[in-house]
Parts: sequence; structure tokens; C-alpha cells
Amino acid sequence: MFVGAEQETSAGRERLAAFRARARPGDSEILLPHFSTSGGRDAATELLRAGNLPDAALCSADVLAVGLLSTLLKEGVRVPDDIAITGFDGTDLLELIDPPISALHHPRRGDRVAGAGHAARHREPEHGPAAGGHGAARHHLSTVQRR
Repeated sequence: MFVGAEQETSAGRERLAAFRARARPGDSEILLPHFSTSGGRDAATELLRAGNLPDAALCSADVLAVGLLSTLLKEGVRVPDDIAITGFDGTDLLELIDPPISALHHPRRGDRVAGAGHAARHREPEHGPAAGGHGAARHHLSTVQRR
């Protein structure tokens, strides 16, 4: 299950495209208008209404994960036993929640601007313009595990 938002932004589009590139048949999506905790709560309501929780929810932003987590816990869902939740951003916000969840961490905007030349030099050739691809840069992500 992918919980994403703001598909009109590059971050929203890229995260959704990455999920779709690796999704298996039957993997589902909840797409929201904004990256916010209220969006995460709306996603939780939609999941609960469907009645069959997925094994995991990959949230495209930490704020979505926090909203999803808080609503599921209030409704008696056991996290991570009933559903695992991950965030994306690795913000300090995740230090405030219990149970802890893990997230993918990527460089902040200022770091991306400073590293733009580095990213341009490290494009994957099989995806570059010569290969008929879109010239996708390799992003260096790390996992922030909360315990």
C-alpha cells in the first residue's frame, strides 16, 4: 500500500513513480491532495472502511505516516503487528511517536541544490537520454530506523 500526496509536485510524482515501478499486482494506492497529518488520518479512515488492512503502508512523507499511525492506533489497530508503517523524509517528527516507525531519509533541499552537480555527474546510463530514458539521477537514500 502506498500513501502519497501532491502528485503535481516533483516530490509527489517521483515517489509515486518509484512505487509504481516496483509495485506488484494487487498493490494499492491512496492518493491525497496534501502532505499533512490530516491526509494521513484520511488515509487511515479509508483503510479502515475497506476492512482489510494491507501488510504494510509506505507513506511518501513522515507527516502522512504520523497521521496514519495515530488514527489506526486510536481504532485499536496494532502497529506493527497488524500493519507496518514507514515514512519518507526521516524528520525529527518521528522521534515523538510510539511505536517508532522507520523512514527513508533523503538530503534536504539545500543539500540537493549544493549537490546538483554531483547528481548530474552520476546519472545512470541505462536511463539517460542516449538510452531513450528520462535521465533519472541516482538518489542516495538512507534508512532511519527508530526503535
